[in-house]
Amino acid sequence: MLYEHGLRQINWVAQHACLWTWTVQERFFRWLKENYGENYRMGLDRKTNRVTVESSRGLLVMRGAIVASVASLPTTLMWGWCPRFNEETVAHPIALAMKEYGEKQGFSEFATEEVEYRSDSGPFGVVSKLAEDVACCVSDLFGPDYRFYMPSMNVFGNRVTIAIWDIPREALFVDFLEAVGYLPNIIPRVDDPAWSLDGFARLMGAQLTEVGLDWWRLTKQGQSVEIALKRDGEGNLRDVEMRKLSGDALPSKRGADSYEMPW
Repeated sequence: MLYEHGLRQINWVAQHACLWTWTVQERFFRWLKENYGENYRMGLDRKTNRVTVESSRGLLVMRGAIVASVASLPTTLMWGWCPRFNEETVAHPIALAMKEYGEKQGFSEFATEEVEYRSDSGPFGVVSKLAEDVACCVSDLFGPDYRFYMPSMNVFGNRVTIAIWDIPREALFVDFLEAVGYLPNIIPRVDDPAWSLDGFARLMGAQLTEVGLDWWRLTKQGQSVEIALKRDGEGNLRDVEMRKLSGDALPSKRGADSYEMPW
């Protein structure tokens, strides 16, 4: 990975849901721009857990809560259930559930108030990556109906991960073929394609079948797509090939060579 934070338990959970989360986040922010324009304002009221999106086109009210805060100085992640983070508010149940998950699974990185991360390449890129990984963990633990907002909080680049729910149905909708069209571009970013595809299928409500070595079939409501990895003689991933087994061609996203997250 480009930015390594060294938190293996968080990374393992995040990798299961990252393909799904990256894909639906892109669509969610595209939907916001289409409906509220390029210059909408997004914010969270911690006391009421209201997330608002506002522009000249109108006001959208959803629900949300801070799951974690990632600081660059010091290089630590502080969970949203930490008492020091809630001196004037009460920790939301979704933040507390992250702690309960860690305690149940024996994952200390989820059950420790403040966790130090590694920043060999400098903290600023790692902050964004870790905030993103926290979002992926929420997807994996709580399901497909959450989206995320990860604003930068100050000049030091600190970020918070805000989970959002009570989202309009049309903003949550994910077309199966459109979603899998992103996979060839983003699979090279994951540690274990089989693990990440398993999480994508579960959150997509699709069935994943292993066809052969580095070769899988995703099926949902009669639509099937096969994905195959191409490796060189040393086992390094060189390409991701995909084909739809029947019907119209896939809406390919391969043109986006520099696929950037919208948060």
